[in-house]
Amino acid sequence: MLRFYGGSVMIKTRWLLLILLIGLSALWSLPAHAACTQSVFAVMVRTMVIGAKVLVVWSISPPCDVIETGLLMGVDPATLAPVGQPIYGYRAAYQQEIPVAESGQYWLAAYVRDEAGGTVQSQPRPAKAMGTLEKPFSDGGQAQASCSLENFDAEGMGSYTMAYHSSEVGGAEKIVASAAGFSNAEAKVRVEVLEVPGLVELPEEPAKYVRVGTPNSHAGTNDPCTPQAQAPTSRHFKSFYGLPKLKEAVEQIAATMLQQTGILLRVNDMSLPPGGLFDIDNNWRTNHKTHRVGRHVDIGFSGVRNGVCTAYNLRDLRAAIRDATKRDPELELGAQPHFHAFIP
Repeated sequence: MLRFYGGSVMIKTRWLLLILLIGLSALWSLPAHAACTQSVFAVMVRTMVIGAKVLVVWSISPPCDVIETGLLMGVDPATLAPVGQPIYGYRAAYQQEIPVAESGQYWLAAYVRDEAGGTVQSQPRPAKAMGTLEKPFSDGGQAQASCSLENFDAEGMGSYTMAYHSSEVGGAEKIVASAAGFSNAEAKVRVEVLEVPGLVELPEEPAKYVRVGTPNSHAGTNDPCTPQAQAPTSRHFKSFYGLPKLKEAVEQIAATMLQQTGILLRVNDMSLPPGGLFDIDNNWRTNHKTHRVGRHVDIGFSGVRNGVCTAYNLRDLRAAIRDATKRDPELELGAQPHFHAFIP
């Protein structure tokens, strides 16, 4: 009986070990997050108090094997250094408050290191509001974020006026003024950087024209004229907004060329939904200066016919643009030659 009992225990133990091994094998086979090289950052910056700190919130999508993530900051976007504390492991969103100096423009980016040893960094973006505070012309007119009061009234009250020049980036900014040594002396001003009114979208109409210039426009998708290795650098997907008059002009040009040649017009950048700054290199720089107010559009020298990149007769294309816009388009050469058309 004793041997049988001992054998029974051994048999049960073997079954238990087998079940445990199967369970562990199932856990090991669960799908893991991928490396972070294919993930994209979303970074939002909010100035809590100008001259004190900024609140940074960032996320990584799709989820990946995050070992460490954190923030980089510097006055030059090409030479950023770590700030704050690193955060370990994957989360749906990350958040940190970072101290900043009183004046000057700072650039900020998020980074992530994954289990495979790879490091990915987001595109640098401004860490503070891009507008500037300036003294009045009577006091020199220099751009700076602080001032000194020397004249006070009999009650010890004084005031100082500064001008705020907003940036081209739409949104809301809050300016907080405080007086050193006076904890209760504080004033807040909300600045609305308004969008260009009246912009409408040129809708997708693949039977009439082809919208190109966005991150997903290249050979293998909708633009056979752009090799995949030369895919657009812009990360703006919604770049086909303009005044109704511009939208109508583009549609007229497309209809004319399609009727004459059977070639679909390749419509490149117009403006972003709110207008304003259009940074095609994703660096918050105003290098696409004319595409701000919904009056300008780029039209390729070549169009698409039966899925093949097909060159236009440029004289005919220029004539169609002139007829629709009442203006001669500008010629712009380079990797993607095109006409720069505009309406008055």
